[in-house]
Amino acid sequence: MSKLNSTFLFLFTLFATAAQGNVTPKAIHTLHHWPAISNVIEYQERIWFVNSSPYKDTNVADIYSYHPASGVTQFERSLFSQDAGTPVVHNGLLYWPLEDPRRSAGVGEYVVTDGRTWSWRVMESGKAMHVHALESCGDRLIAVTGSWTGQFLSRDNATDKWQLEYDYPAGSAAFSRLVDAEYFNSTCYLAGSANNDPSARLLQIVDGKAEAIAGWPKSDRVDGLTAHGAKLYAWVDTGSTRTLQAFNGTAVETVQVKENHRIRDLHSTGPVLFMITSSGKSGALWSLNQSNSFELVSELPFIPLSITSTEKHGVFIGSYHRKGPTLWQIDLPDTGTSTHSTATIDPLDRALPAMTESQIEAIYSKLKNIITDPSNGENKANKLRAELARPEELAHPAFAAILTRLLEVPLPDATVTLFTNHQAPWKQLVHWYLLGNMAINGQGSIDPAMLTTPWTGQATQSNKYFDPTVMAIVATGWLKQNNQSTVTALIARLTTGDDPLWLQSDITGALTAITDQRFGLDIPAWQQWFQINYP
Repeated sequence: MSKLNSTFLFLFTLFATAAQGNVTPKAIHTLHHWPAISNVIEYQERIWFVNSSPYKDTNVADIYSYHPASGVTQFERSLFSQDAGTPVVHNGLLYWPLEDPRRSAGVGEYVVTDGRTWSWRVMESGKAMHVHALESCGDRLIAVTGSWTGQFLSRDNATDKWQLEYDYPAGSAAFSRLVDAEYFNSTCYLAGSANNDPSARLLQIVDGKAEAIAGWPKSDRVDGLTAHGAKLYAWVDTGSTRTLQAFNGTAVETVQVKENHRIRDLHSTGPVLFMITSSGKSGALWSLNQSNSFELVSELPFIPLSITSTEKHGVFIGSYHRKGPTLWQIDLPDTGTSTHSTATIDPLDRALPAMTESQIEAIYSKLKNIITDPSNGENKANKLRAELARPEELAHPAFAAILTRLLEVPLPDATVTLFTNHQAPWKQLVHWYLLGNMAINGQGSIDPAMLTTPWTGQATQSNKYFDPTVMAIVATGWLKQNNQSTVTALIARLTTGDDPLWLQSDITGALTAITDQRFGLDIPAWQQWFQINYP
């Protein structure tokens, strides 16, 4: 049977079933730590997703994967972020944006993986508090961020460096965001958001300039950009309602959605456009028919958040539940999902020029002068962040040695004021950024004694803490510091300490990266494994 006939058969079968709305979802895996499974994406014949708490500042973004062929779900990585942004598969690699990086250095951050090896990276350009999404725009990797202005950045393929392309103004709002991006008709499209300022726009990038789409409805937020067939779909959010819009390149039209159903996500497989909606504590899966209206595929006994599909295993949906979300599967005929390229074009390891001894000493001296003089309070802290956030040498092996030397420098007793009037000891702040840069650099070593200081942090407005012990724990994972004293210190803290759950997640994330054991937050399993392997 030809692919075209196969597609028509699928559509006929799907819509015949959808008319009855009786396709039953199947629970795949339930997690009991954080209330949301979101950002569901297919990569390397696995379903990847983030488990987090997306509607408040909670220091967690745990990445899992599910392999439909084997039925195995496993913990993959703990991101140093408050939730994760929308991921993308680009040139054979999977990219996860840190939606709200806990390092709080004022730059965009993300991780990239080939399914096994992971690299933590920062953006050389732009000023960001949030990276909301990464996307492929033709052959370019692009990012959209939120801060005092929303920003659109693109990565140069030749240099692997990021360039700031466009600032999205905040208008009358104090904070502005670009929250989504999509490639449609050989053009990059961006979705804007500005709280309490109904001027959010759908933008297209033409000749390097952003142009608003004429006729696009006013709203607080535009999101869910999805290219399907000859149209670009997105919803507009006024705070109380969401309406679905379709843009064909010249005109905008409203697509009807069932009343009292809130759009949660859109997903195109090529032949089919799926939509998930919520209504109260339940939801529904819909598909777009040839009359440009949505027909019911399945009633969902949960609040859906995110959707993806595979060619062989149907549709997968992440859900929200405060007592534990579930990944769900809906078996459907061949969805026609096009598989991602498996060719790894983007390098995980980047070739870097050698650094001379004089260059190394100059960098060391410059940073030493900054960290030994905390005068001018917040201005000094800002200068420290600027110098350590994204130096040109951050990924260079020699930079790890500079950071290690700086950790031994005696520092003055002083306190500086940060955002939200947060008070931080200067020494802690310095060590926080030094250790964070070691983690991103991926080289160096951490004294296991740094992993044992008890948690005494007091709640802050933003739920962010500049505690070097936390950063040291995270860094051991990114350094893959696999020695007995490090593993012993982490296991001891995990099994005997009184840490908050998000810090336990940092510890198990580090242990997973170090040992390649996939127990997640199953502390008894970690303890049993340790007793067997370290008697």
